[in-house]
Amino acid sequence: MGQSELDRIKCTCGHVNPPGTTICEACGRPLDEKSGLLNMRYEGMARRSQVAARTPIDYIWRFFASVKVAIWMIAIALIASIIGTLLPQEQFKQSSLPAEIYYPQTYGWFGEVYYRLGFHQLFYSWWFITLLLMIGISLVICSIDRAVPLYKALQKKRIPKSDQFLRRQRLFLEVTGDNETWERLHQAFQKKRYHVATDGQASLFEKGRISRWGPYINHVGLILLILAFMLRLIPGFYLDDYVWLWDGQTRAVPGTPYYVKSEGLKIDFYTETDFPDPSAFVPNHVKSYQTDLVLYKKEGDDLVEIARGPTMVNHPFEYEGLYLYQSGEQAGQLKGLKLDVFDKQTGKTLGQITLDLYDPPLQVDVGGGTTVSVLEYYPELQMKDGKPYSETTQPNRPAFILEIKGPSVPQGEKNWVIAGIDSDQLIPDARFKYKLVDFVLSNRSGLSVRIDHAIPYIYAASFIVIIGLILGFYFQHRRVWLMRMENSILIAAHTNKNWFGLKRELMQALQAARINVDPEHIEHRRKTA
Repeated sequence: MGQSELDRIKCTCGHVNPPGTTICEACGRPLDEKSGLLNMRYEGMARRSQVAARTPIDYIWRFFASVKVAIWMIAIALIASIIGTLLPQEQFKQSSLPAEIYYPQTYGWFGEVYYRLGFHQLFYSWWFITLLLMIGISLVICSIDRAVPLYKALQKKRIPKSDQFLRRQRLFLEVTGDNETWERLHQAFQKKRYHVATDGQASLFEKGRISRWGPYINHVGLILLILAFMLRLIPGFYLDDYVWLWDGQTRAVPGTPYYVKSEGLKIDFYTETDFPDPSAFVPNHVKSYQTDLVLYKKEGDDLVEIARGPTMVNHPFEYEGLYLYQSGEQAGQLKGLKLDVFDKQTGKTLGQITLDLYDPPLQVDVGGGTTVSVLEYYPELQMKDGKPYSETTQPNRPAFILEIKGPSVPQGEKNWVIAGIDSDQLIPDARFKYKLVDFVLSNRSGLSVRIDHAIPYIYAASFIVIIGLILGFYFQHRRVWLMRMENSILIAAHTNKNWFGLKRELMQALQAARINVDPEHIEHRRKTA
């Protein structure tokens, strides 16, 4: 005989109960020798997590079935989420700087610590996703550990045959009465919409049983909610990215087969006519930001237009589940430099070149067979050990190494172009000089790129959670037991919440049955066994 068989509990009625049972499944007699109130949370049924652990699976089950463990994991996830929202996540930073430079440069030592600890990508970090999975596992095991015994207990209406079951309820009284009193009590509870079941000398009145399933429906909804969020990890199911577009620029939309072109950023300002009171008008107050977009799809080597339209703040451009939000704007930004190529020997200008500071061309045609090539580019020039390098990708101090070739210089000539420094100071003997003529200014739009096919599933799971909350908060499972003794009637009642309402309902039924009882004598607040 196995140890589990030895742990089974035999009741005086002869029924053998599983280990951990506190109330006999057959007769309802308490299986302990205590005198406190019965613990009716799971109707005295055995729970696996309460049985002594013997195998590694038992220990794992007990760990995840613990509500305290679940609360700690949820608390850790909440605290981490709060920290993760103190600074923008990497995909939401409105800067082209790498994360290792952006956070320390923008937020100082706190940004450095924030980046080093990995909070800049918190919601996609392995440990945060693992924590969410553990919370999901805990929800599943907690639900199974409690729902299975509850289902077994509620599957059959328990009409106890032991008077000790009634005497150890929180609401209990014993009254003298005959058959007429017995019938009047039945009629009184039936009028209050209780369902009645009778077995010999005992009766059960019950209503609101569905409320017991509210927390478990809520758990199912939460599990489905976690799974819905996990769907976002499937490639193509979820996309949250950011892209900057200059006016007139066409770029690939990250993570999609599409290309998007900006036809111009429009900034609308409030005018005096927009204010009922002209004195409240403030100049240069922005009314709206809008970028006109054209969406393309590549077919072979050609881009084919498939949609066009504006994107505004809170009014995204949408195409088949792809959303482009107006999330950033930079008006009148320095985009390039216009330079005259001057030949110092002839004293003539050969032509003009334009150097893009964000995407420099490899070669520019000056005219007359002469070309200028960009050999190297440093957006923010710095020197270290006599070697040039760029501190960031932002053109804060742009510098170029250019090479000019043509009929007059077949061997080519290299020269530096550094913002704010005359090229003659760098290489005085150079034949060609590059003179700054003008700046190229342009507007730039920041677009948030969103695809989220998990939204319908998130809404469905949230709806299930709401149903569970409604059942759990606004409905009560109420039961009243009657048992005939020789010269008296035992009356006991139990509810999973709102004891005041049940006590009031019990008193009304007693009055309808012409039984006068002091309300103070009904409720017993002994310690739960």
